[in-house]
Amino acid sequence: MCISNPTHARRAKDTQMTTENKLASGAILVDFSISVWSGRRQAKDEAADVTTKANAVKDAAAVSKHLMVGTKELGQIQSAGAEIRRFILYYTLPWSDSGTRFLPMKAFDTFTEGLESRIQKFNAAVDALVLVYPTLVSAQAFKLGSMFNRADYPKAEVLRSKFGIHVRMLPVPNAGHYILDTHAEVVQKLQDRAVQDQEASVKAMQQDAWKRLYDALKKLEGVVTPKMDGKFPRVHESTLTGLFEVTGLLTAFNVDNDPDLENARQKLEQVLSGVNAAALRDDDTGALRDDVREKTLAILNKFDFGCEEEDAPEETD
Repeated sequence: MCISNPTHARRAKDTQMTTENKLASGAILVDFSISVWSGRRQAKDEAADVTTKANAVKDAAAVSKHLMVGTKELGQIQSAGAEIRRFILYYTLPWSDSGTRFLPMKAFDTFTEGLESRIQKFNAAVDALVLVYPTLVSAQAFKLGSMFNRADYPKAEVLRSKFGIHVRMLPVPNAGHYILDTHAEVVQKLQDRAVQDQEASVKAMQQDAWKRLYDALKKLEGVVTPKMDGKFPRVHESTLTGLFEVTGLLTAFNVDNDPDLENARQKLEQVLSGVNAAALRDDDTGALRDDVREKTLAILNKFDFGCEEEDAPEETD
């Protein structure tokens, strides 16, 4: 897990303004929220039965009812919503603690096209649930037995309002954008605070970018390193494609123009450009895997990622 980013000397004022202008002109901010009905309800009577049977105090147990048990429609909506969240987090960087994300304009077209297709998939799944909802509710009367209570279910006409994807895109603010009818010292303090907040955001984004590069390298190391039984993990082409995609994103995510990050990114890109899954699977002698592992470790050892060592995720068949 990354715990810190390589430290940099504090920029001069003109450099700060250059970075600020670049952020404002080369990126936008993204706010999003995803609303999905959980399909669950607290079962207070059943919880009371559990505590009574266990001779436990009141509220020692919580029991929830799965109102749509055995149905696939709600699960498909939940999966589509989770996919949208993963997509947004993948193509953006953290900007603030409130959840606002930073989207470089270099990734704008890919982001908006991919987001639109995923929102369409989400809405189609909602339509599918609404279409069969009355039938599904009736079926739950048999599945839930005495726990069934029709009052637990929202009316069909309000069901759709419990699902929604809201994405808002905003300009990156400049520290100087304060127009206040107040004392100049107050304005200066606000501007200084805005500069500090922006510097903190840039630092967090750089840390995230370094972590993505580190994770990619550790994953590549994992697929070319033999397991305890001496066998190599199975390599999928999608794994290598995904790692290569990360190197492309990092060109946009290096918002501070860190030369070390760009150097490390290029070295990983060079390693990935020379291999494919078929060649690794057919590497009977292990020479190709050894070469890739050696180059990968060289990158990991050369740069300060500010990361603790951790095991790379193991590939599954």
